[in-house]
Amino acid sequence: MVGFSGFTSGSTKTYKNRAYGISLEYPREWKKKEGDKGVIVMFLAPKDAGRSMFQPNLNITVQELSGTETDLDQYVQSMTEKEKEIIPSYRLDTIEAAELAGQPARRIVFASKQGYVNLKVVQLCTLLGTRAYALTFAAEENGFDELWPAAEGMIGSFAVS
Repeated sequence: MVGFSGFTSGSTKTYKNRAYGISLEYPREWKKKEGDKGVIVMFLAPKDAGRSMFQPNLNITVQELSGTETDLDQYVQSMTEKEKEIIPSYRLDTIEAAELAGQPARRIVFASKQGYVNLKVVQLCTLLGTRAYALTFAAEENGFDELWPAAEGMIGSFAVS
């Protein structure tokens, strides 16, 4: 039986975080790492995936927005401005309407560099209640297309309860 974006039944694990009310499916061969540098959870592709020096990954961040009045576009603009300041060689490609966890979202695609490695990054953001949710997938540019279907499946399975 084929699930979302090509995952087959039994080929995934389920991640749940009750504190943030989030869940998603991820490939069994990917490693889960929780609570590192402001990230709720990071899923690391197998070390040989994409055959690069950079380990491809998808991470989830949740930001509490209570006390601030911001809409999705304002949030994304603020976020991309901060990323330009802290990410080496940040080059914005596109920002477009999308859906995440059944909610209106924005899909941000950008390139950056880590050392000598050129990266492609796809980030999806949505606002729900008083929180901002962001899922970010990063891989070396030349291995991105090979890994994108798995990342897209993970993003498609993301749910907020």
